[in-house]
Amino acid sequence: MSFAMSIGLATLVAGLISAIVSLALLLSSPGKQHALRGLLIAGTLALFGFLIGAWFGAQYFCSPTDAGNLCGLGGVFGTGPLVAGLGLIAGSVLMLKARRSAP
Repeated sequence: MSFAMSIGLATLVAGLISAIVSLALLLSSPGKQHALRGLLIAGTLALFGFLIGAWFGAQYFCSPTDAGNLCGLGGVFGTGPLVAGLGLIAGSVLMLKARRSAP
């Protein structure tokens, strides 16, 4: 569970950095009107990714019979941020594709 938490935090930080860099690049390009759409897509992917990742992580960590009462923390602090970070990275890629296709 501690491995999932450390990887989840690292992926979330990497996703936040990639989203900030992609947003800055998009705002500096001529197609600034796509910035809000890209930001909304990245945020939506991160939110739904967190919810889905936290749910699956809680199901996984709570599946053994001797899991204890804090088993859901692995999902909330481990797999949830992991999938949210992956969603932010995917949203960043979408923002950069919008930058390339801007007139």
